[in-house]
Amino acid sequence: LVAALSLPVSSATVESAKRCLADEQRVSPYSLLLLKGDRVLHDGEALASMGLQAGGPVELLLVRLQFNEEAGRELHWHAWHGDTSAVDTALRAPARPDERHEEDG
Repeated sequence: LVAALSLPVSSATVESAKRCLADEQRVSPYSLLLLKGDRVLHDGEALASMGLQAGGPVELLLVRLQFNEEAGRELHWHAWHGDTSAVDTALRAPARPDERHEEDG
């Protein structure tokens, strides 16, 4: 995937770049990682802090993570039953953030 995004360098963050890419690719931004070289970029990081110049290109690697389809159900089940240790473990899994359960409405 090669994408050209036009973002305001002075205020854009990694998260805003991921949201633009997610919209373009019709995927969840939660399933995306951006890397610069071998460094994973974090959502709150400002693009300006990476030495980017307005209008200048930057090469980033986009990695799309697969969701664990069972993780959301496991998190819900452990939370429902009050198993805080298992909830802590389940929160580390790549769960689909929009997981819904019938009992939630």
